[in-house]
This record gives sequence, structure tokens and C-alpha cells, in this order.
Amino acid sequence: MASIEFRNVSKMFGSQRVLAPTHLGIPNGEFFTVVGPSGSGKSTLLRLIAGLEVPSTGEILFDGERVDNKPAYSRNVGMVFQNYAIYPHMTISQNMSFGLEAQKIPKAQINQKVKEVAKILEIDGLLAKRPGQLSGGQKQRVALGRALVRNPRVFLMDEPLSNLDTQLRERMRKEIRLLHETFQITTVYVTHDQTEAMTMADRICVVNGGEIQQIGTPEDIYQHPANIFVAKFFGSPAMNVIAGRLVPYKETLAFEPEHDPERLSPLPADLAARGREHVLDGPVFLGFRPEAVGQETSGTAWEIPFVPVTIESLGSHYQIHGQWCDQPISLSTSIRPVRERHKVLNLLIPWTDVHWFYEDGSRINFAAPVRVRQEA
Repeated sequence: MASIEFRNVSKMFGSQRVLAPTHLGIPNGEFFTVVGPSGSGKSTLLRLIAGLEVPSTGEILFDGERVDNKPAYSRNVGMVFQNYAIYPHMTISQNMSFGLEAQKIPKAQINQKVKEVAKILEIDGLLAKRPGQLSGGQKQRVALGRALVRNPRVFLMDEPLSNLDTQLRERMRKEIRLLHETFQITTVYVTHDQTEAMTMADRICVVNGGEIQQIGTPEDIYQHPANIFVAKFFGSPAMNVIAGRLVPYKETLAFEPEHDPERLSPLPADLAARGREHVLDGPVFLGFRPEAVGQETSGTAWEIPFVPVTIESLGSHYQIHGQWCDQPISLSTSIRPVRERHKVLNLLIPWTDVHWFYEDGSRINFAAPVRVRQEA
């Protein structure tokens, strides 16, 4: 096992910046998931760790030792790819032992290691078969086993489940997490799937446009998103985000939606006081998650009239899509809604579940020092 550290690491392909200067630390034994849309730079980050790419600037360290100046084969990294990369002409046993044979390890020791890992992965009965005789899930286990037999210091996975069907993907998520708990190898897992990131990771790194947007536990990422991109990337349906302003209203403040300035929503006194300190008369975005909406609440709540347009039944819950102030709004509820088109529902959203963002999309943290607005 090894800790991983990025010190001002960046990557350029010609004049195109793929990864901005990055500082990053991954502790020994952590399951660290890198998530983001296609082209965000997440796979480049993984390839830099593996030694398949050379950083344009900065240093990469394993356990405090610099490795960015070392070839990939000397880093003792196990890697699992999206397409498995299993040799079709070899048996499963030969596939799993291939890397060890290249290291000139004694044959008896290789066979013992292959059998031990194959038993843990429940593919010990497949060792004499060839890849063409296996299912997708079995091939994935072979790819995992081939990496694990090497006792790698770091385990890297690049969207390894994207080719599997939904049920198999769910099962493999659990199995990979159990494998991590068994071997405790520092793992960096790249995916574009928010569900994989949330269910598997100790910590999540959200990447977009070659820049790290936020690093935190799944709970932190979901409950305290650093900006609008992170807020909308996690959750299905995505967080509802409405543009507007905080304006004076009687003895408090009110949220004035951009598309309907006359529809004011007064804030409770404590929230208004914090709003005066932090927003400083600037545009804001208000956000709330679809599941935050209810028909009743124990605390102060924001009440909005909502007109449903479509209702989707997902078995355990319903997703309702409609509008408020000419803005699309999505709700998620376990209560079966009345199926009457254009009937107005009065929704209650606890103010404690409302998220606030500055004009540039960054989160307004009411517990942090007041942010000074930059004059143009």
C-alpha cells in the first residue's frame, strides 16, 4: 500500500490544458473515487498516477517518494481497464499469472498466488477456461484478479463496470468494495457514474474542465456541494437551481426570482441576517433537492405554488416535473400525487434544506468569513 500525493501537477497536450495545476493527497488504504463528465480530465489524472502519462509540471509521490520520473513498470501499480484487456488465446490461469512470470517469480509461487486470489474472487473453477467462455462479470473478476496477484502498492480502476448491465453492475460494486476491505490497497477509481462514486468511495474527487471542483466524503459532496456544478451533478433528478436576488422586504430580506420579480419569498429573520452579511446586494442562486419538498415541516419553511406537468412512477417513489415562476422544477416523493394536470400544489421546503450560491456559482457558506466582492 502507498499514499499518493500530487504537488502542482498539470498536464498539457500541445496547447490544450487537460489538467490544471493540482494539489492532491490520498492516504494509505483509502478508496478514492474520481468522478466527472466525459472530457473532464479524470482518466488523465489516473494515467498520470499509473505512469502512462508524464506530467507537464509538478511531482507525483508514493509514500513521500517521487515516482513521476520513474517508468510505469517500476511503480508496482495494478490497473483495471474498461475493456478488461484479457488475452483471448490464454487460459484464465495464464492471464492472471502473466505479469508475475514477467517478473521471473518461481512457478510454484505464482500458482499458489493465482489460486489464492481466484478463490477469493470465486473464479477458481474457471482457471482452465479461456476468456471467450466467460460472461462479462467473470471477465471483470479475471481482470481484477490479474491486478491483485501482483500485490500492487496502488490499485487503479478506469470505469471498469461501464460495459456491464445494471444488475451485474450493482453486484460488482459491492464485490469491489468488499475486495478493498479485504486487501486494503490504496484504490483510485474513475467513473462518470454518480451512483458508483456515492456508494463505493471513502472520499470523492469531482473534476470538471480539468479542474478539481470539490473533494469530500459522499455525505459532504451531496449535502454541502461547493458549487452549482457539483450540486447538479449529484442526485437524480438534479438539484433545482433558481436565479434571483435577495432584496429588502419589510424588516427582513426576500428572495426575488429572476423570471418573476413580483413573486417575493420572505426569509426567516436568522437567515436574512446572515444573508445581509454574505451576499452584499448581489445576484444569487437558490437551490433545493427534489426530495426536500413536503406537505408539512417542523421548522420554518418556504412555501411555493407548483404546477405539475408530468408524473413518473418509479415503484418506490414518484418523480414530478413542473414549473414555478417559469422555471423547471422536479420533485421526488413516496406519496402518490393526485393525477390532475395543472392543479396547483402548495409545497413546503424547509429553509434549512435550501442551498445558496454566489453569482459565479460558488457556495455561500454562512459559517465562513464574509466574502468581499471584487469591483469590476
